This record gives sequence, C-alpha cells and structure tokens, in this order.
Amino acid sequence: MNPPNFTSHSKLSDGAESSLLNDITAVVVTFNSAHCVASLVKTLRSFPHIVIVDNASSDGCIAALKTQLPQARIFQNNHNLGFGAANNIGLSLSSSIYTLLLNPDCSLNVEAIALLKLWLQKGASVAVPQLLNPTGIYWSPEANYRPSEFSWRTRASFAEGALCVEFACAACWLAHTSALRSVGGFDDRFFLYYEDDDLCIRLRRANHEIVVEPSAQAQHISGGSTTPSLKSLWTRSLHMARSKVLLSALHQGARAAFMRRLGLLAEGLLGVLLKPFALDWRGMVRSAGRFMGAFTAPWFSKNHTPKNIL
Repeated sequence: MNPPNFTSHSKLSDGAESSLLNDITAVVVTFNSAHCVASLVKTLRSFPHIVIVDNASSDGCIAALKTQLPQARIFQNNHNLGFGAANNIGLSLSSSIYTLLLNPDCSLNVEAIALLKLWLQKGASVAVPQLLNPTGIYWSPEANYRPSEFSWRTRASFAEGALCVEFACAACWLAHTSALRSVGGFDDRFFLYYEDDDLCIRLRRANHEIVVEPSAQAQHISGGSTTPSLKSLWTRSLHMARSKVLLSALHQGARAAFMRRLGLLAEGLLGVLLKPFALDWRGMVRSAGRFMGAFTAPWFSKNHTPKNIL
C-alpha cells in the first residue's frame, strides 16, 4: 500500500471545509506528546473547535500547541487522570453536534473526515477510519476493529467496504456527541487500554451503530503518543493487564475475571523468571508490569453506572 497523503492540503474549497468542520469539536488527550505536535497541528489547524486535555505533561507540548493552535481550548490536569477520564473532560467541554476523538499519534485529512461524517448523517453513532501503521516506506492496515466482543486474539479480514462492527479502536472516532454522553462516556476506572472496548459494548447494547469506513484512512503511529522508555513499557504493560481483568469483571462475570487474572499472573511470573536468562530485559519489564497489573486489578467490580457528562 502506498503512503497516503496526510498533509493539510485539501481538495475541498475553503467554504466547503469550513462547513464540514464547523459542527465538529476535536478532542485530544496529551501526555508528554511533544513529538506528535507537528503532525497534530497539520491535522487540526483548520478546525475552529478544538479541546486539548493535558494529563500533566512535562515536555513542553502544551506551550507548543498554545502557539500553533491558538483557537484550541486547553485544559491542564494537575496529574495524569488516564485516557478515559481526560476524554470525558473533553466531551464535557464540547458544544458541537459531532466530536472527533483523536489520539496525538493519529493524522487524517478533511476528505477522510467528510467520508466519516456522511455515515453519521445517515444514522450511525460512531464512524471510524481504517488506521494505517508505518512499515518502512509503506503503510499497512491496522486491525483497529473486530466483529465481536472479547475476540482479542482473532482477527477479521480487512474490510473492502463499509461495515458495522462491535468494536473499533478509539484512537480516531467521529461520533455523535449525544450518543457518547447518553451511555456515560468512558468508564474512568480504566486508566489506560480497553476503555474503548467497554464503551463499544455499552454503545452497542444501547443500539448505537459503529461503522468502519475503509475508504477513510488515518495514519497511526501505534504506541507513539508518549516517548518510548522502560518506564512507559512498565506502565503500558501494567494497565493493559489491569484493564483486561476489569473488562472481564464488568461484562463477563467474576469467574471469567478470575480466570483472566490467573492467566496473566502466571504469564507475568514466568516472564520475570525466564526472560533474564535470555538477556531480554524489556521482556522482563513487560512481564513484571503484566504481573503487577493483574495482581492490583479490582477484585470486585460493580456494573457500569453511566455518569452525567454535561
């Protein structure tokens, strides 16, 4: 697949672009995302309505965004609240009909947004592009959607046309703001990972339609929202395991959550014991984070109670 064009150049006239974007608020959550600023500015500089929620960054990304996106409304948290909770703040500050949830490591052009918006105008609640990951000089489709809940290891064939799905990665969503609010937004018990699985489950149970439009494409530097380090690897591994257990507890029951926890504990412990023999220090850190995440996940989780996102 050839590299897509993600520059700010648009085939739409200025009037058409303004009409397209005027009823959309872009919501972006940042955390030490200075390395994403340039591409983020290219994507968002034509947007009249932008909300940036920062989770206590220390790398100067907010100063750069204030300068380069002067129209953006910026809300700075005193500490890292997590992905879902920060997005909920952005949703509460949106007064537009539509909301574009966009990770800092995602880029797309206005033509892709126009394709997604058409599906919302036809009745879908969420419209999602095909995410593409860089592989050398080419771009490869990312499996950013799944046909069924909890199918973590199974992959569907890549879509050749638009289709309804039960899950789509929230790295880039165009959604009816009212639909997201009606189910309470993200559950902030998920600090990071699988908060979009939980939200998709609740949207679908409330009969909201999630559509993937593969003709709309977005660049996604997967895992690129924060600078790579052993500390970030530990954090990601911990929260991924913790959130898997929590998701099972909320939607599959206590027994499923217990079995998920046991599996992750065993996998993590084995990695901690065996990875050093292969001098795989990153693997050991990942395994240690996975073990700690499974161990510290809530042992008793009540069903989701929607919040009031005003």
